[in-house]
Amino acid sequence: MVATQLTGQMAISAYVSNSRTANGGDISVGVANRNTPLKQSDLVFFEQLKHAKTISDYTPVNLNIGSIGNTPPPLSGLLVQIIDPQHFPLVSAPTFISPSSGSLATLLTDNQVVVTQTFLTYYHKQLGDTFDLQIQSYWC
Repeated sequence: MVATQLTGQMAISAYVSNSRTANGGDISVGVANRNTPLKQSDLVFFEQLKHAKTISDYTPVNLNIGSIGNTPPPLSGLLVQIIDPQHFPLVSAPTFISPSSGSLATLLTDNQVVVTQTFLTYYHKQLGDTFDLQIQSYWC
């Protein structure tokens, strides 16, 4: 699970970064109704495209809004991405500050999360702190 914060930062990043990197690949597929997210059985279609070499790879991402304890989330909400660290991201891996040699596959084990510096500052947390993450709503 990757907890990130301030969707405004994501919007700014999208304007000043490579669109393929910001999108996580060449195309992003969402659902029309957030109350009806993609199911595991829906992924069969993408697996067929991969098998036929129509696409090179895909990775599902669940986007959620969450909160930490009794601290109200910032106005933009606390964005929580649930990912498969073995296949995410498809392009341009994130750069980590601590540990600088980290990867999502090695850091996201044993109920660990990866957070931004903005998250640490807003919630007065430090690396290694524990906290309860509540998922408030689901959207994709």
